[in-house]
Amino acid sequence: MTASVRLENNRLMVSGDLNFVTVPELSAQSLPLLMECNALQFDLSRVTSSNSAGLALLLEWLKHAKKRMRYELNLNLLYSYKKNFLHQ
Repeated sequence: MTASVRLENNRLMVSGDLNFVTVPELSAQSLPLLMECNALQFDLSRVTSSNSAGLALLLEWLKHAKKRMRYELNLNLLYSYKKNFLHQ
């Protein structure tokens, strides 16, 4: 169970499993990255599994982005997320 987050061209790239074990570390890693941006896209296309902790992390990021910057959540990624994780 591993997960990672990195910033690439104002895109927060998330990969791996988002769960109660990995999300606290991802949250800590991502906050400095979020501070570097004035606009942000979230890329969840490499997330392999998630539970409610992953959703909570995404909501945390959206809350932060709403306060500080412009953000974009690609609906195609949400469709992929829904298709892959909500129908397991």
